[in-house]
Amino acid sequence: MNWFGRSKKETAAKPSAVSATSSGGRSGGGASGGGASRTNTANTVVSLRESIATQEKREQHLEKKIEQLTEEAKAKMAKKDKKGERTFRHSF
Repeated sequence: MNWFGRSKKETAAKPSAVSATSSGGRSGGGASGGGASRTNTANTVVSLRESIATQEKREQHLEKKIEQLTEEAKAKMAKKDKKGERTFRHSF
């Protein structure tokens, strides 16, 4: 019974993520072989594009939230609502 992860036999049988993605000392990316690396690369590109889209959506959401809170704070400051000013300062 192993309390901390897998036994050494199982990890030695499977290549690690680092060895699978590294070139193993070979340079270049010629046409010889590489069918699996092309699909791997394509999957990585798709994954990165999805991540970028998600980050852009998050950025837009945060900008919208900042604008909304700024308008709310300005309205409360115009009414001289001291509690509203404090909640704005601590909302970020």
